Amino acid sequence: MYSLQPEAQSSSTLAPVLHASDTESQEQSLDAGRVKIKASFLLARPVPKHSLRVSSKLLLQVQQLPKDHRPVPVLEIRQPLLFKSKFTRGFQQDVKLRSGDLFAHLIESYVKSSPAGRSLSNSEDQTIHGKTFTANKVVGAICHNEMASKIFFQDARFGWQGRAIEVVGPQKSRKCYRFAINNEERDPACSSGIILQWEKKNEDVESAALLNGEMFTLFLIDRRARRKAKMATITNDRFEMNVRKSFVRESLQDCFDLMGYTDSETGDPRHVFESRLYTLTLTLGIWVGFQEAWFN
Repeated sequence: MYSLQPEAQSSSTLAPVLHASDTESQEQSLDAGRVKIKASFLLARPVPKHSLRVSSKLLLQVQQLPKDHRPVPVLEIRQPLLFKSKFTRGFQQDVKLRSGDLFAHLIESYVKSSPAGRSLSNSEDQTIHGKTFTANKVVGAICHNEMASKIFFQDARFGWQGRAIEVVGPQKSRKCYRFAINNEERDPACSSGIILQWEKKNEDVESAALLNGEMFTLFLIDRRARRKAKMATITNDRFEMNVRKSFVRESLQDCFDLMGYTDSETGDPRHVFESRLYTLTLTLGIWVGFQEAWFN
């Protein structure tokens, strides 16, 4: 059993970042244009401990920070110690994990932004034929590659491809990590033109108190509409999300449609949308952190 504690990097709090459907249920999921999606997460490291377990190694735990409540552990980032495929047996794609790859294990439901979704527990077990089954599951997998890593999600037919790039600016280039949906069945001419991009903040224009180390900002970029909006920030010990623009939610729903999500998740469509958003952005952000050697 691992005992986790947050990395004592900074005592300051990051400033918040301001950042169509065919069915009625999907419209309801995005209709709440006045409802913001805002959340804070703490990235905690496990205390080093020798273990005889050979199935996987706990590298990082993501703890959500609800308002007026203790931190809620929601996601664990683990690494298979051997070549293992059992962790991704329920995935829509054939995902084979190697020893250096990562997978995300959901251990508790996210605390949703809307009042109706603020349940702090998802650990209700179901007894079927005398056996107990929990809601815990592997929801994401990161497969490293020298050129471009691939990120898969359990209930989606298509994942994302991530790679490091350099974006040339007016004064100097900026390090970025770009992600695009890896939908091999879709005609490239019909692409949505939507990408997610983590960009390293320019230290010259940010206060030292705010940065306190490296920070990346996540942008949603809609190339066809020529729009770009902030969604989140990440440092080596904290993740902040703030989505409030309607076009961002609509573009994200387009992404989920392109990913080919199944209908295995039930409940309020807004809460399903928010859970998928947290899993997606946290997983992509953690991949960036590992590329930056924050968690190694």
